[in-house]
Amino acid sequence: MIRTRKAPARFLSAMLCFVLMLGLLPMTAFAEGTREEVDIIKATAIINVPSYGEPTNYPAFTVTEGSPAYIAAMMTHWEKKNTVTGKWDNVSSGNTFTEGTWRLSVQVRIDGEGGKTHKLSEKPRFFVNEVEWQIESKSRFDDYHFVSLAYFHSQEYEVTSSTLPQMYDITVTNGVAKNESYIDITKAKPGDKVVLLADDRRDEGLAFEKWVVTGATVDAENNMTAKFIMPEGNVTAEATYIPCDISIKAVKLTLGNYAVGKKASDISVKIITPDVVDFSYGDTYRCYDEDGVALGGSYVLCYLEGETVKRLGEVHIKSDEGYTFLGLKEENVTLDGTAGVAMFMQPNNAVYSFLPKPLKTVDLTLDNYAVGNKAGDISVEITTPGVLFSGSGEGSGEYNQGYQIAIPDGEWIGGTIAVRFLDPDEKLEAGADYDLFVFVKAADGSTLKDLTAANAKLDGKAAEAVDLLSDGVTAVIIFKLTPLEASHTHTYGTEWKSDAYKHWHERHPGNSYHKRHKA
Repeated sequence: MIRTRKAPARFLSAMLCFVLMLGLLPMTAFAEGTREEVDIIKATAIINVPSYGEPTNYPAFTVTEGSPAYIAAMMTHWEKKNTVTGKWDNVSSGNTFTEGTWRLSVQVRIDGEGGKTHKLSEKPRFFVNEVEWQIESKSRFDDYHFVSLAYFHSQEYEVTSSTLPQMYDITVTNGVAKNESYIDITKAKPGDKVVLLADDRRDEGLAFEKWVVTGATVDAENNMTAKFIMPEGNVTAEATYIPCDISIKAVKLTLGNYAVGKKASDISVKIITPDVVDFSYGDTYRCYDEDGVALGGSYVLCYLEGETVKRLGEVHIKSDEGYTFLGLKEENVTLDGTAGVAMFMQPNNAVYSFLPKPLKTVDLTLDNYAVGNKAGDISVEITTPGVLFSGSGEGSGEYNQGYQIAIPDGEWIGGTIAVRFLDPDEKLEAGADYDLFVFVKAADGSTLKDLTAANAKLDGKAAEAVDLLSDGVTAVIIFKLTPLEASHTHTYGTEWKSDAYKHWHERHPGNSYHKRHKA
């Protein structure tokens, strides 16, 4: 009789866990050992020898050999040896070199798509400007994410103050002095570039007037931000102010003749409120061709394709003497209702950037528009990229994602047609004409001036009318439709468009759809 020996339960349990663990290991699409190893990496860079008092800026590296390896910019930094611990401390860019021992540290890395085909060798060599740098440890690998990296450092540099040039004092009243890296300073050596930044005192009712500088010549005494080259001697600077009791909190502009195919010289920009604001640099245009060559002019920056307008860039505005832009918010400077982006802002003058793109077409599709369906069941979809419904009527019971259904409702004096807007539960009837009011805007908030009834279509059928609302960015498109199964048609008079639209405005006095229902 032969007896079989049973495996101990503990052994079987361990084997089962081992099998389960194998199943959980990540499976890569690349077999181990198929990635090519990179052993030599060479790069070039402009590295300034550390000098006492100079900024600790980081150089940029260009790899000339060893691609797809690259130097990770975020991991590049100067290090200073700690005289107490003996370790190397990271120093941020823009600080200054002080006395001590310094070196530059970088991370050489392969990842992303390059990591699927290449990886660093276990101990690669790294050369900068043909000089080999020291590796700090062997390469590190993350095979699951196809990442390999290694750290290298340059030779060591000794920095002393023995060569420190003569420094001179900078005394600033109502402001600060900064170096090229925008760090506050009170001293500088001859030849340094110095930036003066005046305090903003508009909340005190004071508008900046000018800089009064002794010992140096500034480039723009009337700007809150002025620059000068440090001379051999001390410099004093004071920002002066003038009382300003009247503030400007909103500026509205209007744009005319901005359309695809128009010449830049056809464009007109007007300030419609307030009347104490004007253009700061005249009444013509500074335009550029496709090669960036200035074509002349002054206050509006245009980009062109040939002679036709491609986009509008900047508008320069200024206030009359005695007025200031105190309290002016970025969203309160508008061009045809579109808010600008503040590029430059001072109490008495500012530069705002706009990017209007005239909208030319809107294509929509319609669903559930049939006799017996409820008005709330009707679905309108915009298929044109860059176009949105101007608002949502969620919870209002009156709007449905930026469109309304209406029906002619009797006659006014003179035979003009009135319309009544349907409730969501109201059913469509046979033999009746219905009007569809669709409210749209460009996704980027730009103008709708080029949109015409012929280019606004619903299931391929052109609109009856297109009107731009008072906010300048929202258009109402009106379609005349008869539901399915209905044969009755209604002939509208010549005043249909204006009176239907007028009826909508009278239904909502003093308010636009866009203002009540923001997208």
